[in-house]
Amino acid sequence: MRTTQTSILALAIAALAAPLAVAQESGDAQMQTQSGQQADTERFGEIVALEGWAFEDVMAQGWSASGLLDEDAYDSTGEDIGEVEDLIFDETGELVAVIAEVGGFWDIGDTHVSIPWSEVEYTARGEGVVLPVTEETVDEYDLFANPNLLPRDRIGQEIVAGVDDAMAPGGTWRVSELIGDYARLLSGDEWVNYGYVTDVVVQDGEVSATLVNASGVYGYGMYGYPSYAATEYGWDPADPYYNMPYNVEDVDGLQPIEDERY
Repeated sequence: MRTTQTSILALAIAALAAPLAVAQESGDAQMQTQSGQQADTERFGEIVALEGWAFEDVMAQGWSASGLLDEDAYDSTGEDIGEVEDLIFDETGELVAVIAEVGGFWDIGDTHVSIPWSEVEYTARGEGVVLPVTEETVDEYDLFANPNLLPRDRIGQEIVAGVDDAMAPGGTWRVSELIGDYARLLSGDEWVNYGYVTDVVVQDGEVSATLVNASGVYGYGMYGYPSYAATEYGWDPADPYYNMPYNVEDVDGLQPIEDERY
């Protein structure tokens, strides 16, 4: 399903804000130079204690967001109509929509649609999703027509061609904006770089856990933590850093995740 039409997705959700800062381009050396920023922990409010919190319990009732990306999309008759491209969450971390590329065999060709999560059928990884989209109804789900993602009256003035990394508007964010960001912990009153965000776990329709690939002095491997990917915690999708309100001492002795899905 991937053709030059893929650029439409970039056009549709590009330039609703300036392109995200891409700190990852500079690698671990850049990570080290960006550590040491003063931390404001009051913005987090209630913090989930790591003691007594188990990623395995969350995963037992949840599913991997990245595991849904590139899954096949089917219509209600079981016909393969496309694939999932991204997931859209709101400012509280609730999953609100799926973006998919569909219709390569229809007369209209490939097009991108945004489907409210409440209208998506998803059972298990590897089984794809069922979308309420047909050649006759595709216009109802057109990406450009979704006022929560791209108001029609802003299309002409805000689309910038060639921008692949851009924020979704209106307080919403794409899961692909968070995956790959630097994760940071507290050392005293400063943030220090800890690793990279690799995935999030969705439970009961919202982000409930974040997976981090630790790299450096704090240990290597994949670790799961309670999620703070919401504006109520002061998180900003435009920021290349994902801050977790835990001290480096809090993660000492944690065991990495041993799960074949990661």
